[in-house]
Amino acid sequence: MIDINSHAIFDVDSGAKSINQSIKMIKLASEMGYEGICLTPCYNGTGTKFNKAELISKIRTIKEILLKNNINLRLYLGEEVPVFPAISDYLDDFIYLNDSKYLLVEVPTDETVDYLEEFIFSVKSMGKIPIIAHPETKYTTKEDFDFLKKLYNNGVLFQVNLNSLVGHYGKDSQRMALNLLRADMVSLVSSNSHSVAGYLKANEGLRILKILVGDEKFKQLTDINPKRILANDLINNDFYVKKEKKKTISKVTKTKKHLTRDKIIVSIFNTFPSLEKLL
Repeated sequence: MIDINSHAIFDVDSGAKSINQSIKMIKLASEMGYEGICLTPCYNGTGTKFNKAELISKIRTIKEILLKNNINLRLYLGEEVPVFPAISDYLDDFIYLNDSKYLLVEVPTDETVDYLEEFIFSVKSMGKIPIIAHPETKYTTKEDFDFLKKLYNNGVLFQVNLNSLVGHYGKDSQRMALNLLRADMVSLVSSNSHSVAGYLKANEGLRILKILVGDEKFKQLTDINPKRILANDLINNDFYVKKEKKKTISKVTKTKKHLTRDKIIVSIFNTFPSLEKLL
């Protein structure tokens, strides 16, 4: 598996606060079965806290420690870009995922973005492909779903957060994530982890995802599509195998009767979110 959206670079954004936390996050990701992570620090509107060369230097430092600890996991560089006014004027300044044509963008949750479609048109006119990160955390209504369907039909890709599947962002976001999966509008899933706690939640999200979509679709969303993106290949959205129809929400609900370590951890973090900062 490849995690295409992770904030495990230390001292850059709201993600890992130290090199030790970076290593703990990546070590846990490796134990979960990830073989690669695309590190995506947030672009803050005027540039990331560090330029690309400095980010690469930080990744090199992380790799050296991973090597000493026999943690064999590949690291790539990208950027999560919040959509902002005049963003189309900065398209050459962003860090695309592993220097591919794919740009990971985030729609701010606290404002209405009327210029999103214009921005998407600008990205596509440059031969680039926009990936909207965790749309389910911004768009939660039936009208929003219709809007997302329009974007998807126009070639926009969607990355859903695994944490959404465990209710980290609330029931509305969880419902939208499930609806997008049912409609086969999700191109990839990621942890979007900002801490060790984020990966613990993502691990439970992986379990739920496999129940929902089956083994083949699970592999497409967690492995095949992320690898194609990093290799700058096109994603085939018709990969879905018809016979593997997605399971219902009730199926996932029934599995919750069986308590696992990850379920207990997720429940604790959802009840006491401040505990996540301790990890």
